Amino acid sequence: MRKGLKILAVLSLAGLGWGLYRKRKYPLAKGYHLLNLFVVPGFLVRKKVAESGNRQLQKMGLPPVAPGLKRQSIHVSLENGMSVPVTV
Repeated sequence: MRKGLKILAVLSLAGLGWGLYRKRKYPLAKGYHLLNLFVVPGFLVRKKVAESGNRQLQKMGLPPVAPGLKRQSIHVSLENGMSVPVTV
């Protein structure tokens, strides 16, 4: 039991240290949550999960553009011949 608590404490401190390191190296704008500091490896994301996320993003729409800026959608060609839409 004591050994398990020590391991849990070490993992918690390691996670805290990693979070502080990431926050210092990659500062986020106000309003972003702590979980945005973590990255999910691509092999864990399945096709259905990505499609579901894309559907939710399409429902949300794009945020308003700041004054003086212009939003533009372009298509970028990939190495495999596919074309991907990108909004800049």
